Amino acid sequence: MLARSTRPALRQAAARVNCAQPARFAHHGYDPIPFKYQHKGRFALKMTSYLLFGFTLPGIAAAYQIWKSGA
Repeated sequence: MLARSTRPALRQAAARVNCAQPARFAHHGYDPIPFKYQHKGRFALKMTSYLLFGFTLPGIAAAYQIWKSGA
């Protein structure tokens, strides 16, 4: 157990710690997408196809493995 005299010293030491503030933005302005795109519709189509392919491929592979095993 800490002595009562060391508690204020610990509080002072904790208060003296200087933490560097992290940078909030790495670029000027706020934009949730870190790159430029010219056609919003094309970008939405590409992103949707990418996500659909990425999330359905494991299910297709699992179904194929089950079918291949004869179960």
